[in-house]
Amino acid sequence: MKLGNCRAVPLSLGPSTPGGLPAPFLNHTRLDSLRINVLSSIVQGTHRSAEDLKKSLSGRTRKWIGGGYSVCRIGVAFALTALVLLITWHSAAFEPPAIPLTVRVSPEYSDRRFPYITYHKVWQGTPAERDDVAIPAVAIVCGEKENSRILAEAGRMAFYLGLWCEDIGFGVKNVMEKGMPRLMIMDSDLQKTDVSNFIVAGTNNNLVSKYGIRFEGSSVISLQADSNRFLFAGGRTDQETMETLRYMADVRLNFKAGAYRTFFNFVRLRGYVAVKNWVAAMETIESPEGLSACGRNMALASPMMAKAPDAIRKHVKHRNHILYHLLPQAVEEKNSAKASQLWHEAMKTCYGCHQGERGIPRLRKFTPLEDVHAKHQRLSERFKFINSCKTCHYNETHVKGYDE
Repeated sequence: MKLGNCRAVPLSLGPSTPGGLPAPFLNHTRLDSLRINVLSSIVQGTHRSAEDLKKSLSGRTRKWIGGGYSVCRIGVAFALTALVLLITWHSAAFEPPAIPLTVRVSPEYSDRRFPYITYHKVWQGTPAERDDVAIPAVAIVCGEKENSRILAEAGRMAFYLGLWCEDIGFGVKNVMEKGMPRLMIMDSDLQKTDVSNFIVAGTNNNLVSKYGIRFEGSSVISLQADSNRFLFAGGRTDQETMETLRYMADVRLNFKAGAYRTFFNFVRLRGYVAVKNWVAAMETIESPEGLSACGRNMALASPMMAKAPDAIRKHVKHRNHILYHLLPQAVEEKNSAKASQLWHEAMKTCYGCHQGERGIPRLRKFTPLEDVHAKHQRLSERFKFINSCKTCHYNETHVKGYDE
């Protein structure tokens, strides 16, 4: 094709704004309309020339066409082809990632027993100062030259950690000194934080080389060194590393957030039933931050449940029927005795999987951290139960969650 065959299409970009940009470029509606028309034309294959394209545009868009710029047919073809390729790549790049439900963890269960959070005083210097508030006990570390896709996946861990926590842990002093607590840091800033627990995201950082970490596939490796505790999340390739970070975010921290929100609100529910605060009791059951937070855990466990023996599936179904049908019904009826009995029956079903009771194999094969788990005691103390711990822990449920 000879360039002499190109035909000119004059374009007028319209009046400029005070900042120098053509006004149409600031009108997203017009741009979206133009983009839709162009893409429709590509898909349908109806535009053989720039004049055809001009004729198909809306009346408003046609007004943009006037003198000033020459676009030849070959240029339009290249531009539209590039646009199609760009959109195709963009769509593929943002496909929802598959969730890797398991990765190599060394030592076993160390990702489950890592001190991700702690309880601390927050909002110091205000009348609303509170103690015993869940805040991050970790910093997420990335290398300064880490792949941007790795950084994006690391950010998901911060999101789920935020769902678990109640605050990042700051007060008036932080605001006045412009020094908010840091959650994601570079490997060169390790000494500038107040925490000693670190999740090292990726492999392109000086900590992996410093401690001689070697990944075998998608892996999480726990290490204690130099008075610090580390969880190294990585792999041999960027793809394996991203799989590990998705596991840490979408599975491990997501599950922790759901489990502890459910657990602590389960304890609150028993207290609300005891004091007959039925409005708070029902809100605790129905809230996505209350007992219904277990929905994320059930969703994450669904592949395992699909393959589980009938006895386990029946056990879990019984537990869910109590929590999300019978117990709300008793609360709605304001029947304290019935609600208390159903609550304890639900607790026994939880013990079936956590402790290996009632003929169910122990599915939680690790012991939770006592300093995180024990907050439920402080929650129950607010309701001043006469029998203290024995209000809930008796007979089949006498074992505490962090007892070996």
